[in-house]
Amino acid sequence: MRDLINYIVKNNSLFLFLLLEGIALYLVVQYNRHPNQIWFSTTGVFSGALMEKYDEAKQFVYLSEVAKELADNNAKLYEKLDASRFDNLVVIDSANVDVFKQQYTFMSAKVVDNSINLNNNTIRLNRGRKHGIKPHSGVIGNNGIVGIITDVSENYSIALSLLHRQTNISCALSKNGYFGALRWESNNPQKMILNDIPKHADVAVGDSIVTSGYSDMFPGGVYVGAIDSIWVRPGSGAYKIQVHLSNDLSRLQYAYIVSNLMKEEIETLEAQVSDE
Repeated sequence: MRDLINYIVKNNSLFLFLLLEGIALYLVVQYNRHPNQIWFSTTGVFSGALMEKYDEAKQFVYLSEVAKELADNNAKLYEKLDASRFDNLVVIDSANVDVFKQQYTFMSAKVVDNSINLNNNTIRLNRGRKHGIKPHSGVIGNNGIVGIITDVSENYSIALSLLHRQTNISCALSKNGYFGALRWESNNPQKMILNDIPKHADVAVGDSIVTSGYSDMFPGGVYVGAIDSIWVRPGSGAYKIQVHLSNDLSRLQYAYIVSNLMKEEIETLEAQVSDE
């Protein structure tokens, strides 16, 4: 305390100057109309700028909520597609029994981590075991397939991105059903290669590529992309087809985790066959 008093006494001229300046500023603003307007105009500008930033933050939160709501609604729409249902049509003496049964469900998830520049890229989603997510579930986006769930924790899941060397998706030409394996063989995040399409198949640049439905991770008919080039390697009996992906994975924010309600039944059946 004594040091503070000594400091004030030592610098009394400075403190007196600041005091007089403060009084002068108060008198100018209080008793002169024009400076008064300048003062309040200036403070109004600052407060307005602060309010604008506050509104922007509020709008960001609102838009995030809207995006989440849209994602949830899209998931419900996916479930209503015919490809998401099991065709349970049985004809017995010309009588139809139980035409459709739900086979695939879709849960919206937010992308919390994503990579596109590695050889083996992955995607982390904010849905996990407590949400009913299991490994080997497909992941799609608003414009096509995204990847496959491989690991699940209580609240999160990791998916192999389409942009992963181990990704192998069964896809087909939409117009005629010829199918092959879709793989990422380049470093371009928007190009993949569809292999094993026989040379006698009718194939053209611009043709649509969709999921074949031969995998239990994706329903058939989900759009993947369009053909932008075709070639045949010497000595090969099949085309190599470059596909331009419909989904831009570098902009992915929300995705939909696909659950096959008949997956356990299919796996049990396949296990029985392999044991024979």
